[in-house]
Amino acid sequence: MRLEKIVSYIFHPVLFGTIATIFFFIFQPSFVPKSFQLSVILVIFFSTYVIPVLFLFLLKSVKSIDSYHLVEVEERKFPVFFFIALNSLLVYRLFFYDNLRLLAVFFMASAISLVIVFLFLLKKIKLSLHTLGLGLFTSFLIVLSYHFKTRLLVPISIAILLSSIVATARLKLKAHTNFEAYFGFILGILMQIVVFLVIYKM
Repeated sequence: MRLEKIVSYIFHPVLFGTIATIFFFIFQPSFVPKSFQLSVILVIFFSTYVIPVLFLFLLKSVKSIDSYHLVEVEERKFPVFFFIALNSLLVYRLFFYDNLRLLAVFFMASAISLVIVFLFLLKKIKLSLHTLGLGLFTSFLIVLSYHFKTRLLVPISIAILLSSIVATARLKLKAHTNFEAYFGFILGILMQIVVFLVIYKM
């Protein structure tokens, strides 16, 4: 298997919801019971990884998609719409817990970003979900650093480096154009910050 494909599998966008949740609990200064943390992580892992994977498996089994990579624009529309719904449900569940509201911001930014991705699909443009996920995650680390007043320079730097590696891998696989790869990352970065500012500063 080519190195670019391995990179694409390891840093698959469906993983970033769970990773962001783990980082949220690591750096959250207030006390949250471990049992509650584990429950939230499992719910989010199930909602953002297990259900999407099973959903794609179902679509593949009924031949609605030809590949799990969703190569064609038309193949992406229904899954992206489904992912919007999943993220929106998570926002609804998380937002009313005061100690989880910042985590809800991550999934709200994800849902809105996916709406924009869907609109681009209508124009036959398939923004990279890999770089979008990394953009959202990188920006979430910045938000965590600012909101919790803690220095996260190393994880943020690593996230930026990984974003560059993944973008390069997606381009080498010819999965996306330069615009689709880089705009996906920029969209994720900006959307996370915008949603945070709207929720917490306005």
